[in-house]
Amino acid sequence: CFEKALLLGPKDWFIVWLAARIREHYEQFVLALKLLQQAIEWNAGHFLLWLELGRCQQALGLIAPAGNSFTQAQQLNPNCSEARAAQIQLADAGFWPRFRGWSRRLFGG
Repeated sequence: CFEKALLLGPKDWFIVWLAARIREHYEQFVLALKLLQQAIEWNAGHFLLWLELGRCQQALGLIAPAGNSFTQAQQLNPNCSEARAAQIQLADAGFWPRFRGWSRRLFGG
């Protein structure tokens, strides 16, 4: 299904972003991360891509890269309250969010 959608809109960052959001909804964060990286290659100037990338990175326990992604999202859209809130949440994150992300990467769930 995803492959067909991606074939209909080759190099269309929006379709790839939508596919990544679906993957993220089903907690398939690694697959979503790969899609978002591809979408960013095609349109690095859209804050939504960086925001979603940060969310996936955060879910995987990749705290420093997530912070960088949220910062990029906020630089591209200074009015993005979600990016600002995510940065605050990351600053408050301790050991357990990192551990959950590590266990998701290791055990796939």
